[in-house]
Amino acid sequence: MSKEKIISSLDNLIFACLVIYSLTFITNINTKFLFFAFYICILKLFFIKPKINLSTKHIHFIILFITCLFISLISNNLLQLDNITEYKSDVLNPLIGLIIFFIYKITYKKFLILLSTFSISLSINALIILYHSYLGEVGRPVGLCDFHYMFLAGVNLLIIPFILTYSLNKTTYYNKLHWLFRFTIFINIPALIFENTRIVWLAFCIIFPLVIFLGIKNKFKAFLIICCIAIYSFGIFQMSPQSTNRLESITNNSYENQPNYERLLMWQSASNMFIEHPIFGVGYGNYYTNYISEYRSPLAREYQRHPHNTFLEKLSEAGILGGISYLLLILYFIFNSVKTFIKNKNPINLSYLACILAYSIGCLTDCLYSSYNLKELTYIFYLFTGIYLILNSYIKQEHQYE
Repeated sequence: MSKEKIISSLDNLIFACLVIYSLTFITNINTKFLFFAFYICILKLFFIKPKINLSTKHIHFIILFITCLFISLISNNLLQLDNITEYKSDVLNPLIGLIIFFIYKITYKKFLILLSTFSISLSINALIILYHSYLGEVGRPVGLCDFHYMFLAGVNLLIIPFILTYSLNKTTYYNKLHWLFRFTIFINIPALIFENTRIVWLAFCIIFPLVIFLGIKNKFKAFLIICCIAIYSFGIFQMSPQSTNRLESITNNSYENQPNYERLLMWQSASNMFIEHPIFGVGYGNYYTNYISEYRSPLAREYQRHPHNTFLEKLSEAGILGGISYLLLILYFIFNSVKTFIKNKNPINLSYLACILAYSIGCLTDCLYSSYNLKELTYIFYLFTGIYLILNSYIKQEHQYE
């Protein structure tokens, strides 16, 4: 077999792993196929000599961020094994979602196939959530998801903006795919409401009108679609008193409203950690031990392992270095996606802009990026970032045969 055929076969295997990952990402085997894809990429290096040209600073800001967290790690923990393992698991391992696209060049056509399989997974999960809600299940239904309900909330923030954007556009390769995406949005709106995650509601109250208004040239049509979605969502809320009560509690910061009041206490605790450890923080992975031993408020009723705010988490654990590097990373990603969308008004740029904005809003009330117990979200974050970069030619590959 020639090297060209071997490389083509390896590329097909990589794509197959990505498709299987997109079909299983909400189960407990979700990252295994990403690692399989990564290992096949390593195998591919035996047959090619890649030359990578970068025309973006995304990688610089990622490196700055992970370096600042590592400085905090060695400054506070003296390279303790548990903290190193946590750093590798939460911060370094998810980078494979991005590194894959330095070796494997996904095409626009394959991206649409991949997005359609993500869409199918979310649709199936949404139908199960609706079924459980129909049976009277209360609380935070997650369907097939094997992880914490905030994982599913983060998944929605990362993937739904892509599906929404492409539901408004007939694709170049598959004109019928937008109907699949529209069905996914239609079925996920009630599922999102029944999941009772208020920050997701807030994010999509901003992102849905933004995407529809920017994604449809006919602004009157866009206005009508926004109104229809608002009426549809309002009707769904009337079917769920629990969801209506949670919506009404968003601005209630009294002691009786534990989720909101508890967050204020945790934010104060994280701020105090930063004030007393401003340069390097309390050390990567050390938030919880410091929180329960010294900084937990006497009024607190929970023992949370993170402060429910990604910026404050980085600020408390890694000091000014971690907090500022995280803020710079997110701001640059938003700035670049805005600039790219203004320059090239195509769906991939609009969807990535909406994704980053929704994800950043979610990070205001939870720790969704390189954080304890939600590291799987960071794999998806880097996966879609890599797709965005390669489809915009920010990553250019020139492979030479060995």
